[in-house]
Amino acid sequence: MIGKEKSTARRIAAQPTLIPIPKAGERKKSRLIFLCLSLVISLSLTGCASLNPNGADGTNPIYSFQQGVQELILDCSIATPAAATESEEPLQEIGSEQDLFFFLQDALYSFKTEASFRIESYDLFLQYWKELESEGALHSAFQTGDVSVIYDSLTPCTVNLSFAYDPAGLIMSALRTEQTPSFADSETKKLYGACQSILSQIITNDMTDLEKEIVIHDYIVIHTEYQETGDMTELSQASSVLLNGKGQCQGYAEAVSLLLAMEGIESRVISGVAYNSDNIGTGHAWNQVLLDGTWYHVDATWDDPVPDTGNYASRDYLNRSDAFFALDHSWSGLFPSCPTDMATQSSDQPQIFEP
Repeated sequence: MIGKEKSTARRIAAQPTLIPIPKAGERKKSRLIFLCLSLVISLSLTGCASLNPNGADGTNPIYSFQQGVQELILDCSIATPAAATESEEPLQEIGSEQDLFFFLQDALYSFKTEASFRIESYDLFLQYWKELESEGALHSAFQTGDVSVIYDSLTPCTVNLSFAYDPAGLIMSALRTEQTPSFADSETKKLYGACQSILSQIITNDMTDLEKEIVIHDYIVIHTEYQETGDMTELSQASSVLLNGKGQCQGYAEAVSLLLAMEGIESRVISGVAYNSDNIGTGHAWNQVLLDGTWYHVDATWDDPVPDTGNYASRDYLNRSDAFFALDHSWSGLFPSCPTDMATQSSDQPQIFEP
């Protein structure tokens, strides 16, 4: 495959964490069922989907989840979650795997703390969820802590999901509604201040969105060292990348989206599978970035050579098309299409190349 023979190794980072699939509990008519999903991360070592420069197989920690599910059947007469009242807009009807995917994407990038929908049955919800999970279409970028699900026992069934967000998610949420965000949480405040400082060093007022995106990509690649081991939860967040200069794939992707968002450039985190030179695949996360109305793939993790080379920033995986990424990545077709390839030259100094 193209680009597989480089002397600097590419790697596949830790698998993006997935929201656990809630287990169906006993249904009791006109009662709400509440699931508290405890995300317990367990590490396992598996063969890395990349080669070290000397050709030896490496190892890479991969996320897996063990669900701790606590179920509580509430004695109550209401049949819908508290978030779904008669005064609100009608709940969205979920009738397919695609409907659920776009509902979840809207909830994530609107940074909602609660989101409710209606579906024929809870079992059908589980079916669609498992289908999305099998396609690698679910990830927990910008999210943290437990995920709770409340659903009723009626037909159709009303389901309410609750989310909590990490510091990057809290900043991106605030950017949607506040011109000058302020934060009470010290970790979020520290990350926001670091982002402002970084952008003030690399962004100028006369830059186009493309130029801003390139220097943001280069900054993250140059100033971050990919970690084979460590605290998987910490390394999968933008805070680790932008405050400590260490990260894994989801951390790189979060950092890219966060800095782009602060410059008003739309992007998203993509989850899927990436393949090494032996065609061995494992879970991976990267970005899609919207420039002048066109989506492009961006993989800052794979543009960061191993071992770390300091001021060198590869751009092999910057602003590429579906066709290029399909050579060594796979992902759900539900994510936006990236029809155009915009290759940019790798350099130890940011250089702008028009498409």
